[in-house]
Amino acid sequence: YLPLLAARLNDWSAPVRQAAQQALAHYRSTHPAADFVPALAALHGAARGQRSDHAWIAAFVQGLDADDTADWLKPALASRDAPLRRAAYALAMDYLPQRLDELVAFGLGSRDLMQAHRALLALPRLDDERRRAHTPLGLRSPFGQVRQFAVDHAPAPLSREALLTLLFDPMPRIRQTAAAQLAALGEDVKGHVHQAIQDGQLAARPLCAALALLVQ
Repeated sequence: YLPLLAARLNDWSAPVRQAAQQALAHYRSTHPAADFVPALAALHGAARGQRSDHAWIAAFVQGLDADDTADWLKPALASRDAPLRRAAYALAMDYLPQRLDELVAFGLGSRDLMQAHRALLALPRLDDERRRAHTPLGLRSPFGQVRQFAVDHAPAPLSREALLTLLFDPMPRIRQTAAAQLAALGEDVKGHVHQAIQDGQLAARPLCAALALLVQ
């Protein structure tokens, strides 16, 4: 019934909204934060509603995180239920600024495109040191747009090893950028590509990327 209560936070009737707040607060006083995980999707829906008390929802989510010693959030972020994990991630991004660094790292490594996209949008909120720390995660992302962003917005020059890996990226602009940066370092780009092909260790997609580089 917690999801039903959370949904009523955006009810058209003010007394119903207030009753839902009171019921959730009472339940929270006697139950751990993990019990509220099934209600996060409904809570996120209410947080986007026009009639909800957004300040109350923010305080409630912060209370879930602050008052619980166990990490109640991670199972929700990694849930197989896509609406649940996306709602949990959005609520945490919006209302748990103290976990921003951790959330960005999680999102960049996620195989959920919506989580990865939210992580990209949050990257500028981190200082250069933390962005540098997260750049390798972005470069390893399964999503091309995330890897591209990591290349274009890296706060420091990419290492030679990273550039050599990106040379065989499926995204044309990524491998072209890597090739240009390697050439600026004095590297023999075509020599690297020829050698990689001759070694015979490239999988199908990197091999196609290598061949595309040679014909450019």
